[in-house]
Amino acid sequence: MPEEAVAAPVVNLRAVLEKEEASLDELFGVRKHVYASLENRIELEKSLDKVIKALSTENKRDVRSGVALWILGRAEAAIEALEKCRLTREGQFFLALAHMEMGDYEEAEDLLTKVRDAEAGALLPHIYLAEVRIKLGKLDAALAELAKGKKEFDGRADYHYTMGFAYDMLGRYDEAEVEYTKALVKDPDHDKTLFRRAYNLDLRGHEEESLALYERLRQARPPYVSALINLGLSYEDRGEYEQATECYEAILETYPNHERARLYLRDAQASLYMYYDEEAKKKEHKLTQLLGTPISDMQLSIRSRNCLAKTSVQSLGDLVKKSEEELLQVKNFGETSLREIKEVLRQRGLALATPGQVAASGGGAAAGGKPRPFALPGMAGKEEVLAKPLSEFEWSARCKKCLEKLGLVAVSDLVQKSEAELLGVKNFGLTSLNEIKQKLAGLGLALKADA
Repeated sequence: MPEEAVAAPVVNLRAVLEKEEASLDELFGVRKHVYASLENRIELEKSLDKVIKALSTENKRDVRSGVALWILGRAEAAIEALEKCRLTREGQFFLALAHMEMGDYEEAEDLLTKVRDAEAGALLPHIYLAEVRIKLGKLDAALAELAKGKKEFDGRADYHYTMGFAYDMLGRYDEAEVEYTKALVKDPDHDKTLFRRAYNLDLRGHEEESLALYERLRQARPPYVSALINLGLSYEDRGEYEQATECYEAILETYPNHERARLYLRDAQASLYMYYDEEAKKKEHKLTQLLGTPISDMQLSIRSRNCLAKTSVQSLGDLVKKSEEELLQVKNFGETSLREIKEVLRQRGLALATPGQVAASGGGAAAGGKPRPFALPGMAGKEEVLAKPLSEFEWSARCKKCLEKLGLVAVSDLVQKSEAELLGVKNFGLTSLNEIKQKLAGLGLALKADA
């Protein structure tokens, strides 16, 4: 955080909060200054009643009190307080931001539209309206909103971030990166931009670079919840559970009722005391040895052996990465050889890869293109939706990693999994399950029924 923000005196914060007609930008900026130091925040909480009493009317005091709750990171309490007021432009704007933080994007869109229409010259309502429309999937409307005041917006970090976010969601990644760069030139600590960069790096497998950016965001005040959640999950995946618990605890210090942080904190704390499963380790070692068995040690016909040699399959580990379709495309490899190989694998508790697993590993016909559509019972007419890659959807970090562990590439792969199968994956809980079920429900689909 810039040094001048850290040094901002509390008296300036009070001066803004005591103004009869403070601008949205002024009030919005108070939050960053309040969290610039613990002393600022404590002082504001202590003096809040005195600050609010300085305003001339009861309604102004009630509205400003609700705004102050949002400033202090209490979005739920801010909503409860502001909804009891006769809402002014100020009240509508900060009520919208509180709804955004709670994930109520449709309510936020309605409120921001009213503020924008009432005060055309204010930039923040336009920018936040565009952002909330991106989150609702209304990308064209978001870009149109940003285009309305391009000259006035240009040069603002939040404007360039929102443009980049829109391009990101449209798959125009190069254009998104240009906008993110502009945002960080204007504000090197712009938390939303840093988060999108960290998220994209993680998505593309650049874990160390992603982790470094998430660590930068760890210092953001108020805490950037999504960044701390993703950072905590990354530490869990690396087995660094103490670091993970620190991330979740940092969220709860400001947002004590944050359900996901509480859930993940319990999981991480439990993992600190997990016992060492000697039997599981022995099984893992045995499987590693089995997968390393050379094909030459297998009792296969000369034709099957020669065909496998053409595919550079040298061990059982190489073989189980191949699908039936891939093997049948090899010259002189027929159904007889396929049955022979499947039987050899079955005797050892192994099997050939599914099309989804092949695509996930970058091989097979699916590599470099869209996964092939599946013909699934009871889903006629939904082939196009089923063929969509899961990478086109935005997932939480925990959910994304679990889907990758299962080798799921397309929607068709996902709908063939049951709730029990998903919950059996390490670190996959009810929060992730509900996330997947909601996503599928939006597509008119559902998980496979448990047997």
